[in-house]
Amino acid sequence: KGDYRDLIADCLAAPEFRPMKATEHHVDGDIILVSPAPSQLHLLVAAGGAFVHAHAGVRCVVHSSLTPDWRLLDRWRAVGD
Repeated sequence: KGDYRDLIADCLAAPEFRPMKATEHHVDGDIILVSPAPSQLHLLVAAGGAFVHAHAGVRCVVHSSLTPDWRLLDRWRAVGD
């Protein structure tokens, strides 16, 4: 399995997104890259004070808080008009 972190960052380097500063709090629509386990990457979207993401264990999209043991890697915010 490869580490696709650079590929993900390249995709989100589009003018429509910008990297978030460490001091910024999440707002709806922010994209969060986490590592739930070694060599695993997972994208979340901030929504309604929690996150929307595809949950492999339950085989559906869920709305839940950030799992404490997931390592936060990168964050991006959509740039508005």
